[in-house]
Amino acid sequence: MIPLSRGVARAASLAALLSWCGRAPTRADAQPRPDASPPADVSDRAATFTAMACADARHTGRDVHRGPASQPSILWRVRTQRRVFASPVVDADDRAIFGSVDGSVLAVDRRGVVRWGYAAPDRVFSSPAVVGGLTVFGHDGDRLVAVDARGLEQWSVRTTDDADAPPVLGPDGTIFYAAHDVMAVNPVDGAVRWRAPLRSHAFGPPALAPDGTLYVPEVHGAVALFDTRAGSFTRRVDLPAPVYAGVLVLDDGGFVVGALDGHLRAFSPDGTRRWDFTTHGARDAPGIRATPALTRDGVVVVGAEDGTLYGLRAADGTEVFAVPTGYPVRGAARIDADGRIYVGGEDDTLRCLDGDGTVRWSVVLGADIDGSPAILRDGTLVVGTDDGALYALGTPAR
Repeated sequence: MIPLSRGVARAASLAALLSWCGRAPTRADAQPRPDASPPADVSDRAATFTAMACADARHTGRDVHRGPASQPSILWRVRTQRRVFASPVVDADDRAIFGSVDGSVLAVDRRGVVRWGYAAPDRVFSSPAVVGGLTVFGHDGDRLVAVDARGLEQWSVRTTDDADAPPVLGPDGTIFYAAHDVMAVNPVDGAVRWRAPLRSHAFGPPALAPDGTLYVPEVHGAVALFDTRAGSFTRRVDLPAPVYAGVLVLDDGGFVVGALDGHLRAFSPDGTRRWDFTTHGARDAPGIRATPALTRDGVVVVGAEDGTLYGLRAADGTEVFAVPTGYPVRGAARIDADGRIYVGGEDDTLRCLDGDGTVRWSVVLGADIDGSPAILRDGTLVVGTDDGALYALGTPAR
């Protein structure tokens, strides 16, 4: 049986995990097995390995690995009881870790074998982060939780509201988290180093600039800036519409954010607006819920509710490409080491594009894709869907 954390024997979540674990696998499903490896010390790898949503603290989406250049096959899938909204992350052992709305958090190896599982008492919308030997994530029981390499809970911190947003990690491993306030947490013991209030809830992930500035999206229409070194509020940049997406930090410290009015806006570090791009369907299907990504060539890539994936020059907001999909695109793009762009949409389709917006391939999966894909070391793509599964796509071994 998959090892389950202490303190997680809540009937609904635990029953879902146990029921899932005992189910016979289908042809494409992975069979869970117990993890025979010894647990890693929580502090052994502290500040030596980090992984988080959107690839890095700035949310560029740039991956160090190469994904599939040609049409991949579905290699395996691991199912949960409810939709997988969160994006997976890949740990130091090349395991994909993801959460489900059924409250389960699972670590899956490159063969599709579940190595550990944790049952949260409430829904998990938060994508996890990995720091050293710890996996950190939030759940709707108003908790930020850290588990070790066996899925055993090490500590938890109460949040001020549903813990929907993914954590972001500092260069020293400090965990920054936002709900209805923002806090800095020591990864070793969960001690809160500082807390500061927000004006409204944060659904999107905070972003961290190299100078230590933390950008926190507030749902009522603002981005709040904090000095993480001092633990203090710096300024607030107000927007005319609600913000559900995360913030992208540009190479020069400026930032880009989308809002539900269908506009993508770029600002200088001091909050001065640089440019304002209006999506094609802003009047009829307003909204941007996706966190923008940034190619190595300086193109901002973002999906919108009008069913279009956009590429814009970071310098001035000029449109480089607009790829219609027909359905909303809410997940952040992942950009591989060769510059290929991978993104899913509400049309159940995962696409691969070249840097100029040319579609190389597409694969239809079982349901809407709300999150971002991640890339394993061998180039396998992993992504969650609304049918409750994590899918792996790549070239079958011969």
